[in-house]
Amino acid sequence: MEPELNLRDKPDLARAVDSYLRELRAQLCAHASVPAGADLLDEVYDHVLSHAEHLVCTGAPAEHAVATAVREFGLPAAIGPAMRAELLRPYLHQLATVLLLVGAVVGLGWRIVLDHAPPMPWPVNTRPVALLALDSGAEYTAPAALGLAALGLLLLVAPTHLRSCVRWRPQCQRWAIRASIASATLGVITAMQATAYLAIRGALAPASLIWPAVILAGVLTLATTPAVVRPLFATARLARAH
Repeated sequence: MEPELNLRDKPDLARAVDSYLRELRAQLCAHASVPAGADLLDEVYDHVLSHAEHLVCTGAPAEHAVATAVREFGLPAAIGPAMRAELLRPYLHQLATVLLLVGAVVGLGWRIVLDHAPPMPWPVNTRPVALLALDSGAEYTAPAALGLAALGLLLLVAPTHLRSCVRWRPQCQRWAIRASIASATLGVITAMQATAYLAIRGALAPASLIWPAVILAGVLTLATTPAVVRPLFATARLARAH
């Protein structure tokens, strides 16, 4: 019968493995808000224990088997960056995708609401400066936010599907982080501009807006916020150490 390694009967070895996992957890920034980090650590634990059990089966002492399994898996400081990048990748992919889809759908929805609104009481050339500035600003920031989200998604996907780009994957991921964070920032700026535009237009010419449509569009826009916030916070937290 092959010998088995039971860490519950060997507290010193269990503490050594736990210490290794704590160091690796610190490298991965595996907080409760990033549950995938806990799953990854469970996989590491299973791998280390399986390798140690294999060494015990070949006749190695338990202490030597655990030390060898931990050493061969890699020092936390050495393997942490690569594992952190893999942990970050799905959140970043989700963030870029959500920014692109939500931005396109929400932008189209607001465009329909405003295009079907009654005309404003001022000609374009005599429109209040604040309205003109906010409207013009949103016309630049909204497409820029969508473009950056698309760029971030492209930077993540291209190295996976194009063999010639595989070696650039780490650099592409770093630029995808920047593009996605910039896209989210411009999205917030666009939302602030749109809110100010609606507030000023509503105050100066309330009859120029279909208020039930505006309220419905506003509620639906707010409903999309959690879909963006969750991957954004996870990406930002992991990216700080990336």
